[in-house]
Amino acid sequence: MMIFLVDEVFAYCSLIIALIAGVVLYMLLISRILPKVLLSPVMGGILSERGVKKSVFPGGRSVAYEPKLSVRRYVRQYVLFSENGFKYIKCKVQEKVSSLKYELVIYDRKNKAVDRLEITQAAKDGYTETVMLPPETSFVHMNLCEVNGTPVKEKEPELYSGFGALLYFVIVFALNFALGLTINYIVVEFSDLLLGYFQCVSSVDYAPMLAMIIGVSLLCALSTLLLNIGKPRKFVWKIGKQSGR
Repeated sequence: MMIFLVDEVFAYCSLIIALIAGVVLYMLLISRILPKVLLSPVMGGILSERGVKKSVFPGGRSVAYEPKLSVRRYVRQYVLFSENGFKYIKCKVQEKVSSLKYELVIYDRKNKAVDRLEITQAAKDGYTETVMLPPETSFVHMNLCEVNGTPVKEKEPELYSGFGALLYFVIVFALNFALGLTINYIVVEFSDLLLGYFQCVSSVDYAPMLAMIIGVSLLCALSTLLLNIGKPRKFVWKIGKQSGR
């Protein structure tokens, strides 16, 4: 009996170790991999930011952009340029602007959002300092957060694919449900092994536990969805092929 009990304990320990590995993979999926694949902002507002001047010089090139009208009240232009293999941004601001805090959504050549930067800068003589950007940067989308220390209230909603958000919700719900069932199985079986609790019960009603797992899975899926998308936000269900360059 003792040998059987030891073997069962080792078996459950192995199952718990596998569960821990699964939880680590689960966290990577819902916080890193799936948001990057399914919840990247789409290029809804990029077309309002038009390139007005291109320049080529030894060792690099540059493109000057005019931002959308709400941003242009403070930032007249911003320049994306590459030099010696590195990429940078520099802003030309209105005279009244002494400091800026803004967010950049970084897009690559495939029109995919790959990064999000929050930048705070002082402005002098109508220009901000130069900021280095990720090497995969092809173009950016600018959202103002503060001007001269004052929050900017007019924020354009970021656009997200409705299909991507729905697919993320369904996948995360399925992962949560599977994780909940696995944890419930381990707890019940381990309790049965050590305490013999269920030996005196002729039948077990699993409906309440199943309902609780479904409810918690739905709540967690919705919470992680909202945590992984920006505010304010807007969902679109049909996205045309666009180019912001």
